[in-house]
Amino acid sequence: MSIQDSELRELETLAALRLNDKERAQLRDRLARIVSYVDQLAELPTEGVEPFTHAAADPVPLREDIPGPSLPPALALEQSADHDEHYFRVPNILAKPRDGGDE
Repeated sequence: MSIQDSELRELETLAALRLNDKERAQLRDRLARIVSYVDQLAELPTEGVEPFTHAAADPVPLREDIPGPSLPPALALEQSADHDEHYFRVPNILAKPRDGGDE
């Protein structure tokens, strides 16, 4: 299966990537190999195979959730790289990447 330019551009946007032509070609090749492998898996006979949601037969044991002391907010903020009076400041990851063309 070939990966279209429009699909690569959409993937770049969703992942906030800025790829040059060489990187885009490498990504196209890798994605095509992944899709080809998944297509091979789809050809396997699965009639009568029970679906499962976890590879382990037994459920994972969980400990009881017991509330305990936590770090005071002022101390947590004091140790952060960037904050204001009440909140941590983090980079905006939802902004669209600037169109810088191929670098």
